[in-house]
Amino acid sequence: MIELDKKIVLNYIIAGGLKKTYKKRGGVCIMKCWVCGKEGANCTRDITAEYKLYYEIPIRKTVKAEHQRCYCKKCYEDTMKRLAIEDKQYVTLKRKRMFENALDKLERQQLDFVKYEEAIKTIEEYNLENDGKFDSSQEIMAAIILIQNRYHIKPQAKVGSYQVDFMFPEDNLILEIDGDRHNFKKSYDKRRDSTIKEILGSEWQILRIPTDMIDQKAEKLPLAIEQLLDYKATNKVNWRAL
Repeated sequence: MIELDKKIVLNYIIAGGLKKTYKKRGGVCIMKCWVCGKEGANCTRDITAEYKLYYEIPIRKTVKAEHQRCYCKKCYEDTMKRLAIEDKQYVTLKRKRMFENALDKLERQQLDFVKYEEAIKTIEEYNLENDGKFDSSQEIMAAIILIQNRYHIKPQAKVGSYQVDFMFPEDNLILEIDGDRHNFKKSYDKRRDSTIKEILGSEWQILRIPTDMIDQKAEKLPLAIEQLLDYKATNKVNWRAL
């Protein structure tokens, strides 16, 4: 049973009753409920608060009655409950699909699934039980390889105001799996890494590995980590030579 968020209920309640009128084309029109069609629907929903709460999308201007869906109290509550259920189902389906994509890629790389079965099952269960711990199929692939090689990892660990892809507490290591967009964020990433090292201490290392390498040779990740640590002064490694 999903309880309706009190914020949404409070946003719905208005002084003076449910009827809302507005002038349109020179006349006065009483709004109808978008779902059941009954007149007297509320059109003073706080859409800004709703979008911020459910979608994290800021809206900086007031939405007029004729520019939004209006609901009677019952239909509004039913709609919010339905959306909450659908959002939860969507998140679960998205996690499952991302995990399947990771396994598809590992199959194409001819990974030994018998050897990695325990690690795969462990990450599959962890992925379903923990929302937001993996942002991509490449991170899931990396987690499987790292668990199999007995690395102690913390996915999406919090460091100050930042979240890092993987923290290795026993090795004083941060691992970031970078997609193509990071090619245009080098200055930001440099400042971010500097701040993280200030928080954790100078003994910590931050390694960035492209998704390109995971997509092609995920099983070589432990070797890449060791080489990166060995050559951290130059930070130059030829991934395709591994």
